[in-house]
Amino acid sequence: MKMFDRRPMVWITVSWVIGMGMACLWQGFVLGLIVTGFLLVTLPLSIYYRLSSVHHMLIYGLVLVCGTLYYTWTDDHNMSRLPDMTGIGTAKLDNAEVTMFGRITSQVALDGDRVSFQMAADEWGTDDPKQPLRISENIMVQIQLIEQPQQQIASTWQRGDHINISGTLRFPGTAHNFGAFDYRAYLRLKHVHWMLQAKGLDSIVTEAPTAWNQQTILRGNDEVRLRLGQQLSLLFTPPHDGYMKGLVIGDSGDLDPEKFRDFSKLGLTHILAISGTHVAVYVGSFLWLFRRLRWSKEKSLLIVMCLIPPYVLISGASPSVIRAGMMSMIALYALRKQILKDGLHILCLAALVMLLWNPYYILDVSFQLSFIVTAGLILWVPRIQRRLPFRSAWLASLVAISSVAQVVSFPLTIYYFNQVSLLSLLANFVFVPLISFIVLPFGSIALVLSFIHPAIANLLVWPTEWLNTWCFGLITWMNQSNTFVMIWASPPIWWILIYYALVEIGVRMIGERKSTIPGPGEVSHEDTLPLTPDLAGHPQGQSRAWKRRELVSRSGYLLVGSLFLLYAYNPTFYDHHGYVQFMDVGQGDSILIRTPEGKHMLVDGSGTVRFGQKGDEWKAREEPYEVGRELLVPLLKQRGVHQLDALILTHEDQDHAGGLQAVLEEIPVKAFIFNGTFKPNASMSKLFRTALDQDIPLYQANPSIPMQLDTETKVQFIYPTATLGDSSRITLMNEQNDHSVVFLLHMKHARVLFTGDIEQGIEQEIVEQLERLGGKSASRQGSVDVLKVAHHGSKTSTSERWLDYWNPRTAVISVGEHNTFGHPSPQVIDRLEQMGIDIYRTDLYGEVQMRIHDNSIDVRRLIE
Repeated sequence: MKMFDRRPMVWITVSWVIGMGMACLWQGFVLGLIVTGFLLVTLPLSIYYRLSSVHHMLIYGLVLVCGTLYYTWTDDHNMSRLPDMTGIGTAKLDNAEVTMFGRITSQVALDGDRVSFQMAADEWGTDDPKQPLRISENIMVQIQLIEQPQQQIASTWQRGDHINISGTLRFPGTAHNFGAFDYRAYLRLKHVHWMLQAKGLDSIVTEAPTAWNQQTILRGNDEVRLRLGQQLSLLFTPPHDGYMKGLVIGDSGDLDPEKFRDFSKLGLTHILAISGTHVAVYVGSFLWLFRRLRWSKEKSLLIVMCLIPPYVLISGASPSVIRAGMMSMIALYALRKQILKDGLHILCLAALVMLLWNPYYILDVSFQLSFIVTAGLILWVPRIQRRLPFRSAWLASLVAISSVAQVVSFPLTIYYFNQVSLLSLLANFVFVPLISFIVLPFGSIALVLSFIHPAIANLLVWPTEWLNTWCFGLITWMNQSNTFVMIWASPPIWWILIYYALVEIGVRMIGERKSTIPGPGEVSHEDTLPLTPDLAGHPQGQSRAWKRRELVSRSGYLLVGSLFLLYAYNPTFYDHHGYVQFMDVGQGDSILIRTPEGKHMLVDGSGTVRFGQKGDEWKAREEPYEVGRELLVPLLKQRGVHQLDALILTHEDQDHAGGLQAVLEEIPVKAFIFNGTFKPNASMSKLFRTALDQDIPLYQANPSIPMQLDTETKVQFIYPTATLGDSSRITLMNEQNDHSVVFLLHMKHARVLFTGDIEQGIEQEIVEQLERLGGKSASRQGSVDVLKVAHHGSKTSTSERWLDYWNPRTAVISVGEHNTFGHPSPQVIDRLEQMGIDIYRTDLYGEVQMRIHDNSIDVRRLIE
């Protein structure tokens, strides 16, 4: 049978996914052109090489087109209907004060002083309260609580409650850095286009539903999950309670963030999410129990099929658990009816159903990992397992499953998470069986028994917590050093597709090794050798020829594979341009510099500034947003920054230094340069202690010692001009602005001036000193191509004399959108404009990137 005619369900699914994938990447005329070209190339080639019949190829082509049209139609209709229904333009709706009526359609998340949930709005408040306008719109609601008693009120809200709320309607925030998380796009995949923000509960009225609605089942499921979570908290002590909630019922809300990061570094986060393994254990346990009860096979399978949907709901109904649940139900039904025993067909059927239900699943990382890894296990584990030199079938199966899972998940792991631990395979080999087949069953059984006989349940708690403690300790020990963590830039889609093709070729080479090497007196069943004088009558010569052929093919494969991986690890190896990237980190500074020879330097790390007061402890969130960990580190990893050759901290204020703690913990740093002072507080003490613990050399910026990053890049420090106080000691300094490190970056022909937060007095001091050193002509020699405007454009910086001396062509202002300081100052903007300087502001344009050529500088910004 022709290759594409076998397993037709598989190729129908593949065609559907390819069509949807094309619709994700392209639109309009370009999409039509690419789909047409793809079909005109693949269909004739498949028929010419007899890979499939004309009839089947036409069907697959039609399915591909239908997949493209289905996704395009869904995406085109995914838009807000508020402007049409209200008669108010989109621009006027943004920041409008509105009143809405509707129902809560998600779990209510309460974290410190913030409450958030999704709402299905069906009425719009008008001037006549008795005649509201009928609408239909999904809204993301965010409420900031004002008083602590409001927490108790908000904690009673549930999915399905009717709600009347007044607040400010806003567009969701979008990405302000290239490749960063886009909250607006994320909400759009959930068919949400607006956010409604409110302060306090004075303008909010909720009411429990009096009749059944479509949210009733989910509301009941939320209550069950809450009750189960509370029961686990009673059974297990911290931090085991949050960990067991994630393991048993898929609720990771109370999981210790540090524990999650430790699991993440070793590629073990899939253990903390309900997946196919959990469903398999669940199904297998019930089948074993029913067999012990001597129930009939048909009865047992039917009951287990009915028990799977409740488990999927209770465990959170993520794409991975939905996939596993659907596959289990299809498999059990097929087993009961003795039909469709092929696991790959079952997987494809589940994928088609899910994609028809929600086409946006194709963009969900959980969906992608779940299906691709499962497909890899089905296709490749049996072939790999047969070639492993283990007598124990169980050990061979475990090694094959762990290895294949790592290989298959690798490209998606580096695409989304940008790091892989070399210890990941070992960690999965050790912890997955232990946690899945001992800790998970113990925790689940203890949970069930706690409702029946708490004393017996407690007998399982101690060994479970002991095993957890042992696992936590070993995982922490394995994560002590970042030596085994490799950082990868996000690869392009074409690279991922070729990767899987190379894996298939490699698996075939492994699986066919024995059959393609004829021994003495043997001839391969696939090929025959020509009868030549050298080989005729010489079986040993024939065998040697096959071995040489095998050696050449395998060596070529390894060479191609190695070069392919090296490209993904360092895709900019042949890029000899310089880059200065002013990242939008809100009200702060952070600039990433890449030299023409591939060196990386980071200037400042921004930070989240908080103004807490005594008595506001209740407002603290479980894991507050931290710009270094949530934004800066992911961006560095995504861009393939394997290490920082230099890190310059201009000064130690929070909006420049706060994010560097996460950078030091996640990214190797070769040199740390600062201004020679110390601002005494807990965060700076922790930062410098981390640097010392990691043996990172600390240097004070010294104007007399330039730093040569590569042959075309040099850093010339300008200020501070001398060590403050005793040169052998670090000076304590609370006010840091006027002690910022000021330096010139010389890269190719370009000069970029970095200024920290210095103010006009220091600007004048620097200019006077440079003029004394350079004489009358110093003002003309001081011209720079780019000026990083000091202190976010504050009116106390960027004086006329400063601008006249440096005469910049371009100015960049790193400043937060809607900041409370009034930055940048209108006077500074006027000053820059009067001198004809091009101005780029991160609050207006997002990230600003500059690519430095031999004779020019290209500028691009995220927001046009």
